[in-house]
Amino acid sequence: MENGSFAAVTAGTASPKFAKEERTSTATEDFKRNRLAGYRYVDKTALLAPLLRGDHESTFFLRPKRFGKTLTLSMIHYFVEDTRDEAQNAENRAIFEGLKILEMGEGYCSQMTSYPVIHLTMQTIGGTDFTDAYRSLQEMLRAALTDVA
Repeated sequence: MENGSFAAVTAGTASPKFAKEERTSTATEDFKRNRLAGYRYVDKTALLAPLLRGDHESTFFLRPKRFGKTLTLSMIHYFVEDTRDEAQNAENRAIFEGLKILEMGEGYCSQMTSYPVIHLTMQTIGGTDFTDAYRSLQEMLRAALTDVA
């Protein structure tokens, strides 16, 4: 790493506010939190290109455990989500400064913060049996749909 900069890890020109430290976090799977805290990040934003082009009808992320699936989905979330709050959208756009996707053309950049996002994780579904778990899933879906309505 050159002078502790974030750029060598992200393979792009890093914004100074992201060039804080040579630390890696496995404690959080939140892309924005990791970027703002200055943690090292292997730039996987080029993965957004085929998703944004719509090359596939559906996408299945198959990776081994602890291989960054949740972090990658979090990155996709922050890139495309329109929060309906311009200040929040601007903050979400800023966390992609210096990353590969911004060098890939206006067609991709124009899709930043442009779509409603429903974020679901099965990690939070609880219950002691199928009925409880199903009820928990229903509540999670209801809350997620209320957020984007």
